[in-house]
Amino acid sequence: AGPELLRECRTLGGCRTGEAKITKGYRLPAKYVIHTVGPIWRGGNHREKELLESCYCNASELALDKGLKKVAFPLISAGAFGYPLKEAIRVAITTLMKYRTDEFDPWLVIYDEDTFKLSHEVYWEILEQDDPFLTIQRDPYYNVPREEHEAVFQEILEEEERARQMRVQETLKDKKD
Repeated sequence: AGPELLRECRTLGGCRTGEAKITKGYRLPAKYVIHTVGPIWRGGNHREKELLESCYCNASELALDKGLKKVAFPLISAGAFGYPLKEAIRVAITTLMKYRTDEFDPWLVIYDEDTFKLSHEVYWEILEQDDPFLTIQRDPYYNVPREEHEAVFQEILEEEERARQMRVQETLKDKKD
């Protein structure tokens, strides 16, 4: 994504749980990146479901405002934030299917085989109750070695540090003049 994305993110003023914000994609193979903060699971009695639904709704609304036709969504809050996997999948599918139209096609991208299988089970459970249509896709890059991801991140950090040092030098030069 590069330091440009990081710079733009710093101008957003943060993002509260359930909100969504949008930036350019910069070096990513996407025109935009939609950022959202999912809820941390605290037992299910602290508005977690409502906040998780808000993540998908607010991100979808931003995509629609930008005229985007297809958006890939990760499974929000189901990792480090501890949201129960099956419930996170259910919220994602039921919320995203409300936005699916001929003009807007949200995709749920799953990163591992077991979760991918579980997402299809949940999808078919929902299908028996309703008539959703949502594409569930495995991330084609999920097998990219961790070292490769870390190398890209390290490059971004180094570039940010070079830019910071240049700003310091420019400030010192301006003070001399």
